[in-house]
Amino acid sequence: MGLELEVYESTIDKWERGVAEPNIKNKQNIIQFLGYDPIQIKQFRNHEYIKK
Repeated sequence: MGLELEVYESTIDKWERGVAEPNIKNKQNIIQFLGYDPIQIKQFRNHEYIKK
């Protein structure tokens, strides 16, 4: 995935561990690569858990 996003694998590792956050360009590239916005999915799921 690093090649597709044009970042180092270590950068992705930092994002996943919460050490750093992707900038706006990288966020857009992540959404394009995945085909969806993972933040919106997470917020939706958290909202659904709260309602139950």
